[in-house]
Amino acid sequence: MISNALKWQTKPETRGRKRNTTIHVDHRITRMAKKHPIISSREIKDDLQLPASTATIRRCLREAKLFARNPRKVPLLEKKDVLKRLQFAKEYIDWPKEKWCNILRTDEGKITLHNSHYSLECEYLKD
Repeated sequence: MISNALKWQTKPETRGRKRNTTIHVDHRITRMAKKHPIISSREIKDDLQLPASTATIRRCLREAKLFARNPRKVPLLEKKDVLKRLQFAKEYIDWPKEKWCNILRTDEGKITLHNSHYSLECEYLKD
């Protein structure tokens, strides 16, 4: 019984169907998905000319911790809003750092301009 248990521990796991893709192909799939984050599994299959199905490609991406996401649709800043912000910045450009730290901001959120994140924090004003 002990010898059977030891043999069982040394055997590799061979359950289920044989993989359709190799490790090398999996790396190519994940590399392409990281290079082009919005690309679909169908486009990956066509570009790499893989014999695997799109479901296999999606499974490979999930194993690599690359999950499907839809990009968030955020309206761009309008010209009047940009001008208002610029006018505000010009009015208060001469304020000392201490005055800015005493301001209570209730809408501390990120402003995204073409994939660049800007945020105003009091910590960098104190330096």
